[in-house]
Amino acid sequence: MSLVRVVGVGYSGKIAAIASDALVRVFPDRTLYHIAGDLHQLHVQGDAVVDTLVQRGTHAHLLGMSAFATDGD
Repeated sequence: MSLVRVVGVGYSGKIAAIASDALVRVFPDRTLYHIAGDLHQLHVQGDAVVDTLVQRGTHAHLLGMSAFATDGD
């Protein structure tokens, strides 16, 4: 049985289900989550919630991972 966690997608009022052991950071326009070495971005496009894998080694990946450098969750 896989456990899920429901998180808000930015401040949009929409929600998404992700793995329960993911680390999460919520920003006004997006939600980032980190699991198994991968960084994902959740954002709203139209009426849909889109989950995008952030490419490693890119500026977006480095910037996103820096959000996990401090305690939180």
